[in-house]
Amino acid sequence: MVTGAMVMYCFLSTYNGLARGYSLTTQVDNWYFAFLGIRYGKTSRGDLRFSKPENVTRIETLMSRQECLEMDPKDGSFIGQEDCLFLNVYTTRVYVNQSMPVLIWIHGQSLPLESNKGSIYSPDKLMNHGVVVVTMSYRVGPLGFASFENSTMPGNYGFMDQQLAIEWVVRNIHLFGGDRKRITLAGEGEGAAFVLHHLNGPMKDQIKKGIVISGSRIAPWAMSRESWVHNRTLDLFKAVNCSSLDCLRNVDARKLLQAAYANQNKMPWWWGKIATQFRPVVDDINIKDNWFDEERQANFSLLVGLRSDEGEVMKEVAAKYNMSEEDTSRLFCTYNDGGGRRQGGPSLPCVYGSTNQIGSMYKSNDEPVKSARKYIADSWYYYPAMYEARIHVGPLNAFMYNYTTGPLECTMQYKVPFMLIVDNCPLYENSYESTASKFTQVVARFVHGRDLKVQSYFIDQELFDITQAILEPEAYSEIDSDLANRMKTMKSLLIDYY
Repeated sequence: MVTGAMVMYCFLSTYNGLARGYSLTTQVDNWYFAFLGIRYGKTSRGDLRFSKPENVTRIETLMSRQECLEMDPKDGSFIGQEDCLFLNVYTTRVYVNQSMPVLIWIHGQSLPLESNKGSIYSPDKLMNHGVVVVTMSYRVGPLGFASFENSTMPGNYGFMDQQLAIEWVVRNIHLFGGDRKRITLAGEGEGAAFVLHHLNGPMKDQIKKGIVISGSRIAPWAMSRESWVHNRTLDLFKAVNCSSLDCLRNVDARKLLQAAYANQNKMPWWWGKIATQFRPVVDDINIKDNWFDEERQANFSLLVGLRSDEGEVMKEVAAKYNMSEEDTSRLFCTYNDGGGRRQGGPSLPCVYGSTNQIGSMYKSNDEPVKSARKYIADSWYYYPAMYEARIHVGPLNAFMYNYTTGPLECTMQYKVPFMLIVDNCPLYENSYESTASKFTQVVARFVHGRDLKVQSYFIDQELFDITQAILEPEAYSEIDSDLANRMKTMKSLLIDYY
């Protein structure tokens, strides 16, 4: 260890080289060490573009967070680089023969209201709770999920990147004060869906705990419709005048992204312009067909977190893209696209303007945006959480928290307050500090395997237990009778439909 001006530099010997880190302090002046930009996979350029990632033989530490190449939805500028398979380790203990539980954070890529940057997440708050935290960058967008849904171009490259990073952590985290037998995967949005795929798939024998915040495998943005990604990939080939994979691998990566997003902007309907076009697909290796079958579920401990107004995303979308109420009211119906089954998983029919049982729940005197927000909250978040709970095997806990809206470009600070967002965003308002503190404590207790100490809604309206409610929606009556009735209808249709 070397001490500089107010900074201590740390060097750890690993099996394949030296990891370099430096000291930081939390907001309450506790010390921790950050090992930033540790390479876990070979460069994904050239012949390794659109390929399964490969292990590195020698460690490389850049001492700065790295991003995978993507376009910023705010201004069309480029973020990151194609050579991007790096992770970051944060720990309070080095050179100490004592192990701590580990949290691996997987960021999402579902809605481009903000960029898909993994480097914005800092574990400052969790560093006060005796947890080793790992974040990662993985290929996103067309570079991570373009696919012909066959053996030539199977897709899911970003998912395989995540798997490789997780395997690196299992092998090496004890060197950073972590316990490889006490690892928790955690994510928000599509990151949460990835967590569930890993824990029920490739990592089911190695990791036994997961935290999913506002995300599910059956949310309509989490998986591709059959042939959807295939067709978007075919459009990409045409846009850059390629007829072979070798050709596509030799096109400048930025040109590929520009072509992909130019194609997206030509979509005739709103949701096609703003939703993630390149998503995970069933490849029967990493994500199996019929992955939602109960016999395919692994046994692990699961913590589910939901916001009190998950439909707030509609307000964010409408504000971001200057959408009228008419646009917004049509938006979610178009996105559900007639209700076809997602690849390997269930979905519900589009209901806006229909006369079926679900549609009647959302026909009210509310303005279109409010009705749409209810439907989005139910069909994208609450119903999928209920379905995941129904098929989950193992211990289950769930909580809901009162969500406060922050600046449009800084909403993630409020959605996952246990991770400090370092992206020119102000810290959440003082009025949210109590909820943020409780949220962080619940996450830390779960990772440590302690009693969560989550109270009922009657006792605490900021963050409260909904474990029974996502299993038996009648229990939502204590919180919101309208939500309880909608979820009871959803549950009955879920049972009848499958």
